[in-house]
Amino acid sequence: MQGGMDMRFLWEMTGKVFGVEAQDGTFLSANVLLWSVITFIVGIFFCTAIGKIALIDCIANVMCVAVYAGVIGGVIGGFLFLIHRHNGKQL
Repeated sequence: MQGGMDMRFLWEMTGKVFGVEAQDGTFLSANVLLWSVITFIVGIFFCTAIGKIALIDCIANVMCVAVYAGVIGGVIGGFLFLIHRHNGKQL
């Protein structure tokens, strides 16, 4: 499962950089940030490819979607990963 490998890599990196004590919180924060940034980049690319929407409107809409994607994908996906991780199951 590729998504599990990416999450595991992020988990290991946050542990190395911030230590075990802060690993859960930094993992969730980094996960939300990554989801938001990736969604924003894809959305801006999509808007510029279409080219029929004003750039300001496009940026506002994409930023809104990116925040929701970060919250929904990042937090819920991160929580599920942490639940499986702390229960000893591998994804």
